[in-house]
Amino acid sequence: MSEEEKKAVEKFNNLYIKEFNGEPITTDDRLSYIECALITNLIEKLEQELNNLKEIEQTHKTDNGLLRQELDMQIEHNKELEATLKQTQDSWFEDTQKIEQEKEKNKELSAKLTEKICKGVEEDILEEYRQQIRELKE
Repeated sequence: MSEEEKKAVEKFNNLYIKEFNGEPITTDDRLSYIECALITNLIEKLEQELNNLKEIEQTHKTDNGLLRQELDMQIEHNKELEATLKQTQDSWFEDTQKIEQEKEKNKELSAKLTEKICKGVEEDILEEYRQQIRELKE
Protein backbone atom coordinates (compact mmCIF):
# COMPACT_ATOMS: atom_id res chain seq x y z
CA MET A 1 0.00 0.00 0.00
CA SER A 2 1.29 3.41 -0.89
CA GLU A 3 1.53 6.29 1.59
CA GLU A 4 -1.46 8.03 -0.04
CA GLU A 5 -3.52 4.86 0.31
CA LYS A 6 -2.48 4.43 3.94
CA LYS A 7 -3.47 8.04 4.72
CA ALA A 8 -6.84 7.60 2.96
CA VAL A 9 -7.56 4.41 4.95
CA GLU A 10 -6.55 6.14 8.20
CA LYS A 11 -8.81 9.11 7.41
CA PHE A 12 -11.66 6.71 6.58
CA ASN A 13 -11.12 4.90 9.91
CA ASN A 14 -11.16 8.21 11.82
CA LEU A 15 -14.36 9.26 10.00
CA TYR A 16 -15.96 5.94 10.84
CA ILE A 17 -14.98 6.22 14.52
CA LYS A 18 -16.33 9.79 14.77
CA GLU A 19 -19.59 8.72 13.12
CA PHE A 20 -19.84 5.67 15.40
CA ASN A 21 -19.21 7.76 18.53
CA GLY A 22 -21.70 10.41 17.42
CA GLU A 23 -19.06 13.14 17.21
CA PRO A 24 -19.59 16.04 14.81
CA ILE A 25 -17.95 15.58 11.41
CA THR A 26 -16.17 18.58 9.90
CA THR A 27 -15.39 19.30 6.29
CA ASP A 28 -11.75 18.32 6.94
CA ASP A 29 -12.96 14.91 8.17
CA ARG A 30 -14.77 14.13 4.92
CA LEU A 31 -13.01 12.12 2.20
CA SER A 32 -12.07 13.82 -1.03
CA TYR A 33 -12.92 12.34 -4.42
CA ILE A 34 -9.31 11.15 -4.79
CA GLU A 35 -9.33 9.52 -1.33
CA CYS A 36 -12.62 7.74 -2.18
CA ALA A 37 -11.07 6.56 -5.46
CA LEU A 38 -8.01 5.26 -3.61
CA ILE A 39 -10.17 3.34 -1.14
CA THR A 40 -12.36 2.01 -3.97
CA ASN A 41 -9.21 0.92 -5.81
CA LEU A 42 -7.97 -0.83 -2.65
CA ILE A 43 -11.32 -2.62 -2.29
CA GLU A 44 -11.07 -3.82 -5.90
CA LYS A 45 -7.51 -5.04 -5.32
CA LEU A 46 -8.67 -6.88 -2.21
CA GLU A 47 -11.54 -8.47 -4.14
CA GLN A 48 -9.11 -9.61 -6.85
CA GLU A 49 -6.75 -10.99 -4.22
CA LEU A 50 -9.66 -12.78 -2.54
CA ASN A 51 -10.69 -14.33 -5.86
CA ASN A 52 -7.10 -15.40 -6.51
CA LEU A 53 -6.94 -16.96 -3.05
CA LYS A 54 -10.24 -18.77 -3.68
CA GLU A 55 -8.82 -20.18 -6.93
CA ILE A 56 -5.66 -21.26 -5.14
CA GLU A 57 -7.77 -22.83 -2.38
CA GLN A 58 -9.82 -24.72 -4.97
CA THR A 59 -6.64 -25.90 -6.70
CA HIS A 60 -5.28 -27.07 -3.34
CA LYS A 61 -8.55 -28.86 -2.56
CA THR A 62 -8.39 -30.61 -5.93
CA ASP A 63 -4.72 -31.50 -5.46
CA ASN A 64 -5.41 -32.62 -1.91
CA GLY A 65 -8.26 -34.81 -3.16
CA LEU A 66 -6.01 -36.41 -5.75
CA LEU A 67 -3.24 -36.92 -3.21
CA ARG A 68 -5.77 -38.43 -0.79
CA GLN A 69 -6.94 -40.86 -3.47
CA GLU A 70 -3.34 -41.80 -4.24
CA LEU A 71 -2.63 -42.24 -0.54
CA ASP A 72 -5.71 -44.43 -0.10
CA MET A 73 -4.65 -46.55 -3.08
CA GLN A 74 -1.14 -46.88 -1.63
CA ILE A 75 -2.55 -47.85 1.76
CA GLU A 76 -4.72 -50.52 0.10
CA HIS A 77 -1.72 -51.78 -1.87
CA ASN A 78 0.35 -51.94 1.32
CA LYS A 79 -2.42 -53.93 3.02
CA GLU A 80 -2.40 -56.38 0.13
CA LEU A 81 1.39 -56.67 0.33
CA GLU A 82 1.21 -57.24 4.09
CA ALA A 83 -1.43 -59.96 3.59
CA THR A 84 0.71 -61.62 0.92
CA LEU A 85 3.77 -61.40 3.14
CA LYS A 86 1.86 -62.91 6.08
CA GLN A 87 0.57 -65.69 3.86
CA THR A 88 4.08 -66.36 2.54
CA GLN A 89 5.53 -66.38 6.05
CA ASP A 90 2.82 -68.76 7.27
CA SER A 91 3.37 -71.02 4.27
CA TRP A 92 7.13 -70.94 4.77
CA PHE A 93 6.72 -71.77 8.45
CA GLU A 94 4.41 -74.68 7.62
CA ASP A 95 6.81 -75.93 4.95
CA THR A 96 9.71 -75.66 7.39
CA GLN A 97 7.77 -77.65 9.96
CA LYS A 98 6.93 -80.31 7.36
CA ILE A 99 10.59 -80.54 6.36
CA GLU A 100 11.63 -80.94 10.00
CA GLN A 101 8.99 -83.64 10.47
CA GLU A 102 10.20 -85.43 7.34
CA LYS A 103 13.79 -85.22 8.58
CA GLU A 104 12.72 -86.82 11.87
CA LYS A 105 10.83 -89.55 10.03
CA ASN A 106 13.86 -90.17 7.81
CA LYS A 107 16.14 -90.39 10.87
CA GLU A 108 13.79 -92.88 12.49
CA LEU A 109 13.51 -94.92 9.27
CA SER A 110 17.26 -94.78 8.81
CA ALA A 111 17.80 -96.01 12.36
CA LYS A 112 15.29 -98.83 11.88
CA LEU A 113 16.79 -99.79 8.54
CA THR A 114 20.30 -99.74 9.98
CA GLU A 115 19.10 -101.93 12.84
CA LYS A 116 17.45 -104.38 10.42
CA ILE A 117 20.54 -104.46 8.24
CA CYS A 118 22.75 -105.09 11.26
CA LYS A 119 20.43 -107.84 12.51
CA GLY A 120 20.25 -109.26 9.01
CA VAL A 121 24.04 -109.28 8.71
CA GLU A 122 24.36 -110.83 12.17
CA GLU A 123 21.84 -113.50 11.30
CA ASP A 124 23.61 -114.17 8.00
CA ILE A 125 26.95 -114.47 9.81
CA LEU A 126 25.41 -116.71 12.46
CA GLU A 127 23.78 -118.83 9.79
CA GLU A 128 27.10 -119.06 7.96
CA TYR A 129 28.86 -120.14 11.20
CA ARG A 130 26.14 -122.68 11.84
CA GLN A 131 26.54 -123.99 8.32
CA GLN A 132 30.31 -124.28 8.79
CA ILE A 133 29.79 -126.07 12.12
CA ARG A 134 27.38 -128.52 10.49
CA GLU A 135 29.84 -129.14 7.73
CA LEU A 136 32.55 -129.77 10.21
CA LYS A 137 30.34 -132.20 12.11
CA GLU A 138 29.59 -134.17 9.03
